[in-house]
Amino acid sequence: MVMIKIEYELPEDLKNLFEKALANGIKNNHRQMIILSGKNYEKYLARMVLSLAKILYNFKTEIKGLYVTEDYYGDFLERYSKFEEEILSEDLPYLKIIRGKYKNSKEYMGRTFDFLILDMYKSLTPDDLGKLIGTVSGGGIIFLLIEDFDKFEEINTTFHEHLLTPPYTLTDVKKIFEKRFKRKLLEYDGIYIYDTKKGIIKDFKKDVEKNVAFPERKKIIISENTKFSQRIYMLAYTQDQVNVLNMLENLLNDEKSAFLVIADRGRGKSAALGLTIAALSEILMNKKGKYDIGITSPAFENVETLLEFLEIGLKKLRINYNKISKKKIIIENKIFIEYKRPVDILNKKYDYLFIDEAAGISINVLYEYLRKYKKLVFASTIHGYEGAGRSFSVRFLKYLKEKTNFKVYECKMKEPIRYGDNDPIEKWLFDTLLLDAEPAQIDNKDLELIETKRAKFYKIPLEKWFEKEEDKLRQFVGIYILAHYQNRPNDIAMIADAPHHDGFVLELESGKIATSIQIAYEGNIPEETIERMLKDYKPKGNIIPDVIAKHFRNKEFPKLKGLRIVRIATHPEVQGKGLGSLALEGLTEWAKENGYNWLGSSFGATEELVRFWQKNGFVVVHLSPEKNRVSGEYSALVLKPLDEKTEKIVKKLNYEFRWRFINQITDVYFDLTPGLIYQLLQTPYEFEPHFKPILTENQIERAKIYFKGPMTYEAAADIIRNLFIYYLLYTKKDKPKLDKEEEIILISKILLAWSTRKSADYFNLKASKVRSIIKRGSKKIFKWIVEKYY
Repeated sequence: MVMIKIEYELPEDLKNLFEKALANGIKNNHRQMIILSGKNYEKYLARMVLSLAKILYNFKTEIKGLYVTEDYYGDFLERYSKFEEEILSEDLPYLKIIRGKYKNSKEYMGRTFDFLILDMYKSLTPDDLGKLIGTVSGGGIIFLLIEDFDKFEEINTTFHEHLLTPPYTLTDVKKIFEKRFKRKLLEYDGIYIYDTKKGIIKDFKKDVEKNVAFPERKKIIISENTKFSQRIYMLAYTQDQVNVLNMLENLLNDEKSAFLVIADRGRGKSAALGLTIAALSEILMNKKGKYDIGITSPAFENVETLLEFLEIGLKKLRINYNKISKKKIIIENKIFIEYKRPVDILNKKYDYLFIDEAAGISINVLYEYLRKYKKLVFASTIHGYEGAGRSFSVRFLKYLKEKTNFKVYECKMKEPIRYGDNDPIEKWLFDTLLLDAEPAQIDNKDLELIETKRAKFYKIPLEKWFEKEEDKLRQFVGIYILAHYQNRPNDIAMIADAPHHDGFVLELESGKIATSIQIAYEGNIPEETIERMLKDYKPKGNIIPDVIAKHFRNKEFPKLKGLRIVRIATHPEVQGKGLGSLALEGLTEWAKENGYNWLGSSFGATEELVRFWQKNGFVVVHLSPEKNRVSGEYSALVLKPLDEKTEKIVKKLNYEFRWRFINQITDVYFDLTPGLIYQLLQTPYEFEPHFKPILTENQIERAKIYFKGPMTYEAAADIIRNLFIYYLLYTKKDKPKLDKEEEIILISKILLAWSTRKSADYFNLKASKVRSIIKRGSKKIFKWIVEKYY
């Protein structure tokens, strides 16, 4: 036990407030937050930090803190220097303070601090806030430094500066998120607000017992009969970690198995995976053969803790290992452990594959893992900037159980590592950043409304929702969390504050939101800016006009006004019922009424998604030349013209795209599937190619012999390729109609240059059948062209 008593000179009201915060934090193993508002706070802050250090030193051998600012110069430096001067006036060798910048927030994520100081005079970036606050341990204090709490919503931040796109200025920023942030600080326990001039703004009203101690850790129960070493189990900090280790012992069984580990942030999930790999390696050392263990995640930073605890585990087991690089470890030339990016990991066969933050990886890539590997561990965060793991666990677990032959294991981790259960700062953070937002429950009455399309489409009154109609806001965001695997706190602040972003919803008559849309206003770019874009200038925010200007050398399109659909999502329980299409109809009407020329979007190209956009009147005009490294997908850009002038431009863009795409497949897009190529080439427009098919007399004779026999396809390949490309580009109604099977198999053979055997294996057909289909389809094209031109 220790008596909370502040020795340093502080205003009496601040001293009493700080003692309450310390006592509440220590006795509950909870974090507390103190907002210091006003100028000349530096001595107060330093004396509170010194007091905190002396009190926590009764329980720890070292007290660590992190002081984060936007930069190290000007006012930032002046404020820090005054604080540092006061700290150095005392000789506390056990007090260690690290100085950092917001832009380096991810570097501190795996570390634990006893206090955190955030200089927020010009800073409020939600992503950084989520990362940094998670580093503070129970009993610790988070200090937010604010110039004037009463005027907090008027602050101009670096986040706002990054949001701006021409012609907007800081005066156009909506600052809705800041109002919500301020209101949430006033709503939650564990948060204290003090102004250096006005005194206490918010306090804990009850008296607090000041003779306190940290609560005892929950007792951990470890079975005596474990397959993994007891030394590994002794490294576990919570019962949840023990349970994960125990579940993952089943990796040693012969069965085809998939494991799902779901946790809130800060539950020790990644550490448990690292310890598992160490324990698994010890057992595999005594088995015959060599073993490959793969590790992947959306970004390397996601697995740094996993790899750290892998090494801790190996050292505890006294296993000698060779660390080839920060991403690769080899144990006695027998066990090979390595990290690779989500798509790259598919290039090698692994005996065991560990996927951390799996919710941030494309679902199609996850399906590829299931097809290729027999022992997989999927782990993901439920509420956090890393992704929406709750949605992932519900949907992916259902797929595993219903659509695969894997033996499925599941474990949920609830107990925090750094602080106690029901931590008030965690509750505040989840609510403020809407990390735990959920859509409304759909009932039978709602399904009836959906069947009859009884819903209204409208633009969100953002300020009203953020301030007064939180239920609507949480539904809107909850749909994204449940439908999209990857969401970040910055997304919420962007739609709230960015002057060029807005939201729309399709709302059922019951008041429940069925579809959410976020848009960005783009275009209307001045001619002088367009000239710069044609060189190397990239205007902020104007993603679609920039692509069109640079890739098509088009000066007219950037002058037009349009809406880029940043995200569209329908409630997962009612997907496939036409609600997304109904919402796009509503957005189309709104855009026309408000003088916009086009709608557009960019997304990871899959057959299903391309088909969805085309069905709703959009045409493909661009495909990125490189894959996304996480999703493994090429990004497609689609446009929907809203007037005749724009349609003429979009029609030309669509033709140029199709011509370019067809000729780039063997060099650039050689790893696309035939079905996706087929879908990307679909168009509503009628085109006649810019060239005529030229056949020599010899080519005509060779083609006839190929179709009659005995000449093989290879002897007529030059002819068939040219005719098929012409056929694809010609989209008028008088051309012969190949069935989809014929066209897709011709795509595999001609555009992708697959062998007959590869095509046969892919389509699950006999090689003779593939040859027959190729001959049948190309004969139709040849006959049509000869009749039309010869």
